[in-house]
Amino acid sequence: ITSAATRDYWMIRWLEGQIGEVFEAVVLEDQGNRVRIELLELGYRRPWKPQQKQRVGERIQLQLVEADARAGRVRLHWAGGRRSSRS
Repeated sequence: ITSAATRDYWMIRWLEGQIGEVFEAVVLEDQGNRVRIELLELGYRRPWKPQQKQRVGERIQLQLVEADARAGRVRLHWAGGRRSSRS
């Protein structure tokens, strides 16, 4: 197991206890039908599939709805916010 996989597992494991919490995130990269985001207070980066177009640099609020470390799964839903980090 790589150290990145280990870090990811333990981050998701911690997130399992945070279901329902809202996190501020920034869009780092447009990957077509997905974006790469960073949960700012955690420094945790992962892909996310938004229901509407998000621009690189936007700060958004995401609510954690599911976390399963064994499956490597994290589900986040848009919870509001749309602020450009460039403004």
